[in-house]
Parts: sequence; structure tokens; C-alpha cells
Amino acid sequence: MKKYIELRIKGTEDAITSFVESLESFSSDAFIFKEIREINTIGDGHYVEFHAKRAIDFKSRVVLLWDQRGLRMCNIIPKTVSFLEMEQYNAVLRHFYEDVIIHSNLKQLQVEITKEENSMKDLISVPAYHALELWEEMCNKNSPTAHPNDRERWMDFICELVINKDNLSLSDFRNWLIEDKGWYYNPEDDDDRTILDLELDLEFGQDLIEHYAKKTHLK
Repeated sequence: MKKYIELRIKGTEDAITSFVESLESFSSDAFIFKEIREINTIGDGHYVEFHAKRAIDFKSRVVLLWDQRGLRMCNIIPKTVSFLEMEQYNAVLRHFYEDVIIHSNLKQLQVEITKEENSMKDLISVPAYHALELWEEMCNKNSPTAHPNDRERWMDFICELVINKDNLSLSDFRNWLIEDKGWYYNPEDDDDRTILDLELDLEFGQDLIEHYAKKTHLK
């Protein structure tokens, strides 16, 4: 299952500040520093922007967010195309990481870059994963929660997510069904809302359990 790569740089406030200041003079054949500007919204923070020089990187604007949590990739905005597919976005991010970040002074900093290829096992706890696999294997793919047994296994999965405090995004759930399990999905097909209905059910189920826990002081 493919995911957008995330890049984060953590450290003390002084270490991050020194690192950002060192980037202001950066220039290579692939990227050049452009500017630092304040975020024009409530809250402290700055955008740190680079420009990609090469066509292979779509001459993109590479924007990092610098705030109290450190420095992290915020967005990659292409110039030569209107939109970057996930693989293209990840390729530009990797080029930026390899050309700019690796060759900078990272003393006293922690750099985290996530993988493009992920499995559901990487995203949720073992009990939730086993419950999800059991539901997906046994359910009727045309009406995956209609039968009482399918519904019970589906609810077991949702309960395990909440019990183990897993943070599974709806997009990751959808991509797992489509890419790993081969479920049909066409956002333009109004007659087949199976995955969309599951996403809504998943979100509502987790919210309901968490609300119930608060009301009954189980947390």
C-alpha cells in the first residue's frame, strides 16, 4: 500500500533555528533556497521555501513548515503540471531529501522520513489488524456488514482500533481495500457506495465508542 512520504526534522529550538539559517545560502544544480515567510494565520510559524530547478522535479516549489514542533514537509507545488500524483510527489520529496537535507549540517537534529510502501501491519496494532483481516476475508464484498456475523466482525475491528488507540486514516483504510485486497472503487460510480459507506461507518463507530467512554468515565 502506497502512502505519501513524510519528512520531519526535530531538535531543540536553537538547533532548528541554526539549521534553517544555514539553509538560506543553499544552492545546487537541483534546488535553491527561495525565502522564509511568516504564516498569515493565528499561531506562530514560518514557511521555508525552496525552488526545484530541474524538469524532472516539475520545477516545483518545495515548502516546509517551521514551528515549535520542528521542521516538516508542508507541500510540493509543481510549476510544469497542474497536479502531482503520489509517486511524483514522493519522487520530488526524495530528491529534495537527498540533495538538500542529507548534505546539510544535521548536528543535534533528528531526521525522520517515512516509507512509501507500507503494510496495514505498520499502521495499526496486532489485535486490530487480525480483526480487520478476519472481517475482510469472511465478509460478503457486495454488502460487507449486512449479515449479522459480518457486522459483528466489523464491530470487533472498530472496537480493537479504539481499545488500542490506533490512528487509522480513512484514506489508508480505503487504499488497503483497493490496493491490497482488490476491492472495486470508482468515485464517479454513484451506484456503488460500498467503500464510502464503510468509511462513514468506521468514522462514526470510533467516534461513538470514544464519546460513550467519556460519558461513562471509562477513559
